[in-house]
Amino acid sequence: MSAGPTITSISPSSGTPSGGTKVSIAGSGLSTATDVQFGNVSAKSSLAITSDSLISVVTPGGGVISNVTLTVVTPQGNATWDEGFFYDASITAVSPASGSDRKSVV
Repeated sequence: MSAGPTITSISPSSGTPSGGTKVSIAGSGLSTATDVQFGNVSAKSSLAITSDSLISVVTPGGGVISNVTLTVVTPQGNATWDEGFFYDASITAVSPASGSDRKSVV
């Protein structure tokens, strides 16, 4: 019987709640992965297996601003990284980028 999978690193470990962040997961026993879950949300449709020690997925949307457990699902068992991914609401753009600096004096 094969040993279950392990996770040794996740990169990047944060992304936006709207999803779309490509995440690389390193470890062992990953070549038989059938799903990767962020909390209870599946990223199965974007799962790409590079080797037994490296897979990648694109984060699903719908996350709330928080840490979530990342789970790699395989027939040999699951590997989890508790609070391994942070859905972050960082400001990435401001529009308009500039404006008037006039101040009113009353």
